Amino acid sequence: MLNRRRPWFLTRFSSVALALSLALSPSLALADQATLDEAKKAIDASEYDEAEAALAKITDKKEASTAALLRAELLFRRGKLADAQKEAERAFKDKELRPAAAALRGELLWAQGKQQEALAALREVEGEPLARRARLLLGEYLILLGKRTDARAPLMTIIDDYNSDAINAKDPEGLS
Repeated sequence: MLNRRRPWFLTRFSSVALALSLALSPSLALADQATLDEAKKAIDASEYDEAEAALAKITDKKEASTAALLRAELLFRRGKLADAQKEAERAFKDKELRPAAAALRGELLWAQGKQQEALAALREVEGEPLARRARLLLGEYLILLGKRTDARAPLMTIIDDYNSDAINAKDPEGLS
């Protein structure tokens, strides 16, 4: 009978390969998160070429939606509204990013003069607890359209969130 054992070097190699793949996958995800943070800081500092280069480095599919949202923000700031709209739509498909993506979609549509579509995009997430920016924009846009009474409800939800401590001192977006 033949000995069917694998040679020792193949066993060790496969063990090392498995250990490396397990060890590297979290570090790759952390690297992508750091790259996303770098891109966000670059966008906030109006260093758009650096932000674009950082976003091009994203390889993790889990971070692709966040990268799409940041790319939409970058394209919006560069005035490329149609491309920004496509990226915002891509980010909107991610349930966790829906409130932020809807707010950005609303801003993009409003900037293009599509007022009713902007309101509809913002109303899609109006009832979600974390969609404060979308509700704020909805209220602002309704006021600009002369519909002050309609603007009261979405704006009052933000005040209610603050009064119930849903918005705290460590929530800069909620406070803004």
